[in-house]
Amino acid sequence: MIDLKKITKNGFDVLFSDENFKCAFITKSEDYSFGSVRVMKRHENTDEIFVLLCGKAVILTFENDRFRETELIEKQAYNVKKSTWHYLALEDDAVVFVVEKSDTDATNSQMLKLDKEYILKY
Repeated sequence: MIDLKKITKNGFDVLFSDENFKCAFITKSEDYSFGSVRVMKRHENTDEIFVLLCGKAVILTFENDRFRETELIEKQAYNVKKSTWHYLALEDDAVVFVVEKSDTDATNSQMLKLDKEYILKY
């Protein structure tokens, strides 16, 4: 048997989930846009894997008191390790495929409100 899923909404759209992992498409929304970044997040129990399928996207990370912007290249996998502060920005036409543990939610993730907004350079 094969299940087929399509993008049904903007932002984080879960496609499949079982007891171990979930995968989703991410498209541009208010939570995933370019410009100024005011909030970052991290997941305590899971890495998060991003694959850019089309368009333009950037992952902003904060480690060792430094911001780092990584522009995603299509069809390459980027593994953001657990406990890494991050933010994903997408342009209008971008689609990112993401995989993480199925139980990832607000109970095991943290949000960090930045003292000063960060302006993405891309």
